Amino acid sequence: MLIECTLKRKEPIVVPIGNEKYEFLPDANGRRVAEVWIDSHVESFLAVPHLYRKLEDEGAAPPAPKPKAAKSKSVKANPVA
Repeated sequence: MLIECTLKRKEPIVVPIGNEKYEFLPDANGRRVAEVWIDSHVESFLAVPHLYRKLEDEGAAPPAPKPKAAKSKSVKANPVA
């Protein structure tokens, strides 16, 4: 289930519950969302309605993973004489 964190911060919001860590990242609409898959954790988040809410709209989508930076290859020029 997608849960939105209503805190407004630039950095990711990481919330540990039990042995899980939920990272709330911006979705396409700029909302901080995380996929929460354990029912008791969903209940814990929703028990704090001024900070977390369930997303039910059709446009809700989990955040895309951050792209990993590609290693740059060093290219040496081959001078032509």
